[in-house]
Amino acid sequence: REFEAPLVGEPATVPGSTRTPRPPPRAPARMSALPEARRPLPALRERLAARDYQEVINFSFVEPQWEADFAAEANPIRLLTPIASQLPVMRPNLIGSLVGTLRYNHARRQPRIRVFEVGRVFLRDPATADGPLSVAGVRQPMRVGAAAYGPAVDEQWGEPARPVDFFDLKADVEALLAP
Repeated sequence: REFEAPLVGEPATVPGSTRTPRPPPRAPARMSALPEARRPLPALRERLAARDYQEVINFSFVEPQWEADFAAEANPIRLLTPIASQLPVMRPNLIGSLVGTLRYNHARRQPRIRVFEVGRVFLRDPATADGPLSVAGVRQPMRVGAAAYGPAVDEQWGEPARPVDFFDLKADVEALLAP
């Protein structure tokens, strides 16, 4: 005997399967073109990583002596309740934090150090108004900073070892700003 299987059977019924799905919500999407002079932060991060820099994230709170040494800032923005007693001021630039990172890694005998940071700095500005994301009198722009120490390239047979110099950093900045 031949057995004939039905081609169409009873559909499985799952509770709620008889309801039709709602369409997803719609919102108008506006694409705005970035000015050609500005680079998005992810693109800057990618370019620096491609140049063999490692991204670091440092505290925005720093030692007052750093700001006197690196930023010539005699009156930095002080915190009412600092996170640590040795970090009572807000940084006006990224240099102090990057030099601290270089120092930390050099003390652990890292031969080649290339670091960058994308972060906020805190500057006194009486024109800045109080708002949901701002504090009156303090401007908080984003900055990009980088530091390099040690050999210009990793040890290899194809190029002699030499320390990183101004022209290496200049090439990195040119690559960062290239169109």
